[in-house]
Amino acid sequence: MATVTASQLDSGITIYCDGGSRNNQNAELRQGYGSFKVTKHGQYAETTYNGEKTIQHHFDYGNATNSVAELNTMLHALKYALYLRNAGWPSGVRICADSQNAILAATTEIAKPAAHLRAIYAEIRSLSFELRNFVQIVKMDERQIKKVLGH
Repeated sequence: MATVTASQLDSGITIYCDGGSRNNQNAELRQGYGSFKVTKHGQYAETTYNGEKTIQHHFDYGNATNSVAELNTMLHALKYALYLRNAGWPSGVRICADSQNAILAATTEIAKPAAHLRAIYAEIRSLSFELRNFVQIVKMDERQIKKVLGH
């Protein structure tokens, strides 16, 4: 897991991502959500993802736990990085997240994830491996992520 300086975040492409769940402890009221926002050379960039062109991409995960929302949002960020690589972006991309769970899924082999998380862990690991020379995963403080994403 890497750390970066503020000046490094002002260069290249950085994808900030976070997911969560309102009422996480109440299975009947739980509402999973997530989003990512992209900066290019330190400036917010309007980007197109899943046919939507916007500054910040939002996801509704329905009745999902915090863990599921965090992992799904990391997966979206990795898919966007894959799109950039395949589109010929010349240099690497940073993905910044505050979720230790999502970062571990992207950067290490988890011996035995919970049964309901195995498929998403496998997809994240597969994409992370494919992008290993293109993507740098960065742990950011929760306050910094909230400042960028608003949640």
